Amino acid sequence: MYRTAVLLYGVVGYFLGLVGFVLLILLLNGWGLRNMVAVREDSDVWPWLVNIVLLLLFGLVHSVMAHERFKARLALSPALERSSYVLIAGASLALLALAWQPLPGVLWRLPPDSVAAWGLNGISALGWLVVFASTCMISHTDLFGLRQSWLQWRERQYTDLPFQVRGFYRLTRHPMMTGMLLAFWFTPEMTAGRLLFNSGMTLYILVGVYFEERSLLKALGADYQRYCRHVPMLLPRMGIRNKPTE
Repeated sequence: MYRTAVLLYGVVGYFLGLVGFVLLILLLNGWGLRNMVAVREDSDVWPWLVNIVLLLLFGLVHSVMAHERFKARLALSPALERSSYVLIAGASLALLALAWQPLPGVLWRLPPDSVAAWGLNGISALGWLVVFASTCMISHTDLFGLRQSWLQWRERQYTDLPFQVRGFYRLTRHPMMTGMLLAFWFTPEMTAGRLLFNSGMTLYILVGVYFEERSLLKALGADYQRYCRHVPMLLPRMGIRNKPTE
């Protein structure tokens, strides 16, 4: 019964994580959720405060749950630990998407049928494709906790996946983050709300990647050091062939 409950918990966490991502994409593109592209006429301070709190809450939740000391104190099984992270991350994304407030001000807004708008939307869509494809190049099911839950249900020991360099990971060390930056910044509509969101998320990505790198160096040692020497962190080296260690 317990193993079945853990498996169902993992499945629920996975789908809630996906819902959070879908809601974020809808918000950024103004599909149904219009508050990111909408513009306020007044200059009240409270919408700014609400949005800043939402960004801080998102960053705080992710940072605390990813911290090794926090995970050590919880002392959860790999299945419960990862599924809880994915579930809470999805919930925080959903909260951000649903509670985001429109802000006054527009930096640029291109005609929707213009070539430039189509080009920017295309690059943004490519960014989301890079994010999804990158999860599959390591292990989509492991990243989102399904593998851990399945192994516990089968009463098998969970083991970390071996360090391998595949696909986009030959171009940058964090292609999921690279994809997100493309999806965030390449937009035909840059409102004040979108600029605030992009800036907050970019700062979180840079800080998060810095601490993740430290953890990876500690866990993988010389293998990851060699990988860092050949492959850049976020921006691919154009015209230069990388030779990462397998």
